Amino acid sequence: MNPQAYLLYLRGNVLQDSLVPADNQAAIEALQRAVSTDPNFAPAYAALGHAYTERLFFLDPKQVWDQKAGTAIEKALALDPDLPQAHLSRATLLFTPAHGWQFEKAIQECRRAVTLNPSLADGHVLLGIVYLHVGLIEESLREFQTAGALSPSQPDVAWYTSLALVSGGRFQDAVPLLRAVSVAPALKTYLAYDLWQAGRKQEAKTLVGELLKDDPQEKNVWLATVHTLLLADPDNRRQVEERITGKILKQAEALKPYGHFHHIANFVADIYAQLREPKQAVAWLQQTAATGFPCYPFFERDPALDPIRQDPRFIAFMQKLKPEWQHFESTYGSGALARNSRNP
Repeated sequence: MNPQAYLLYLRGNVLQDSLVPADNQAAIEALQRAVSTDPNFAPAYAALGHAYTERLFFLDPKQVWDQKAGTAIEKALALDPDLPQAHLSRATLLFTPAHGWQFEKAIQECRRAVTLNPSLADGHVLLGIVYLHVGLIEESLREFQTAGALSPSQPDVAWYTSLALVSGGRFQDAVPLLRAVSVAPALKTYLAYDLWQAGRKQEAKTLVGELLKDDPQEKNVWLATVHTLLLADPDNRRQVEERITGKILKQAEALKPYGHFHHIANFVADIYAQLREPKQAVAWLQQTAATGFPCYPFFERDPALDPIRQDPRFIAFMQKLKPEWQHFESTYGSGALARNSRNP
């Protein structure tokens, strides 16, 4: 191994997950230099592919980054087909809007990565994230628990665990975890959302009020969305609908090519459900599922959707979504694991 290439790889590897644009650029540059210095250095190609994917998913959803990521990852796998990090990078790329959220292939690549290296904490985290999005809640919690045991300092484990608890309808259980990790305003808005879901509406209002002091214009779309949910009521329809069009959708449309649009879509569905507007609510639920969050168990348990549960459109939406969830449950859920253990 070329020592200079290895040092460049270490430098880039430290920064590859950063969502700060300058850090991402520095990671890409270091890793590009690493593979240029040593063209046979498979881990550097895998890390470079991951850095490109992070840029694609979070920072700049241009096709060029998709192409660059795919090229780097395939080069890593050509050099070393059993490199766990390369399979993990491929899973990360498949789990993007640019690739149509290929959940099943992403799960398979993650499982390949953690089979090759069971101690790969990042592999368990990503596997848990994909499981969460497709509605395998208990399986996602198990993966996050494994990642936390392997790497106690892993920064995102508590955050993703709290998301899994929320998606499983365990709103009260999620509160202390969300309080512990909610430092940034976007995370605090999610804590407010969970408090509202848990029935602790006054606490949610108090927290949103504190956040509004620092962002009175609600430039943070997450704050605007959760604040609108707190105001949502048929008696307040006009103000809420004005907020949806004026404060949420203008910002949300710009977020559509990025990775987390589906959560905004989910919140908007909740708002319309609270307004007793099932047609709009279901349309936004359809967008939620189509843009990466077909989480059937959450839609079953989401209290915000209670006003529309008997509507034929909601029933039809859930009936259409259920077979996909059942497929993942029967293929990758706990029952499938038990069957596989009995029939090695």
